[in-house]
Amino acid sequence: MFGYLRVDAENLRLRDYDCYKALYCGLCKSMGHCTGQCSRIALSYDFTFLAALRMTLAAETPEQKPFHCAVKCFRKHKAFVHSKELDFCADASAILNHYKLLDDRSDEKGLKKLRAHFGLGFFHRGYRKARRRQPELDALVKAHMEELSKIEKEKALASADRPAECFGKLLGEIASYRLPSPADRIARTIGCSMGKWIYLIDAADDYEEDKKRGRYNPFLTYEEGLNEAGKEDLKEALTAYLAEAEKAFDLIDNYPAPEFEEILKNLLYLGLPKTSLRILFRKDDRKDRT
Repeated sequence: MFGYLRVDAENLRLRDYDCYKALYCGLCKSMGHCTGQCSRIALSYDFTFLAALRMTLAAETPEQKPFHCAVKCFRKHKAFVHSKELDFCADASAILNHYKLLDDRSDEKGLKKLRAHFGLGFFHRGYRKARRRQPELDALVKAHMEELSKIEKEKALASADRPAECFGKLLGEIASYRLPSPADRIARTIGCSMGKWIYLIDAADDYEEDKKRGRYNPFLTYEEGLNEAGKEDLKEALTAYLAEAEKAFDLIDNYPAPEFEEILKNLLYLGLPKTSLRILFRKDDRKDRT
């Protein structure tokens, strides 16, 4: 996806951070196994979060095994293996990446359009593998991405809420896909809140470049753009979305491993608020808004 769902590593205990890295490496290995080696280039911290959430709600505790990594080859690393949820996240990543590239090829210009065109060919084999295993998920992602594209192309649209809501629903459906009840409702609420947060923070991050290059950005539909007052309002909206996710997290009464609880709460309470401040405000202004 976009890579914004990251933990605050400085405030994670060593064993929790090792578990987080094992999730990341395990997802990478699952992508190589399920959707091909090329798909590993699209590895995302967002889907590492999704894997931790789904493994928690599915009460899955796969084993960790040491392995040699081709990128970091000087010592062995641990990774979660034999995980249905990691395999699902690998498929979901390939499917969402495919439709994101289709959207970029249709809407972008210049180098970004060219990159999307070549990316579609490069990742197509992995997407086909994921689509064969997850045809219903593929249809669901396609429908939501087409709806999002239509919303973004509405000339009279002067709001960031509708496209953010649409992307939130998409992520909520992915997060809750085929989980048992009531875990599916918890995952859908968290995914929806995170999806809205991701959409808006990504738009804020790209605002200046989109304005310069004449690309779509929901905040460019505002008459005043994303000025300082708008950033304050956006910070409040982002905080509200995180508060929605917090309420859903409170409903989780059992974690398969204590490290999963620390990872998810670190990301929600520390990682995401820090990312919001980093993107919205200058370094000198951040301390006053914590």
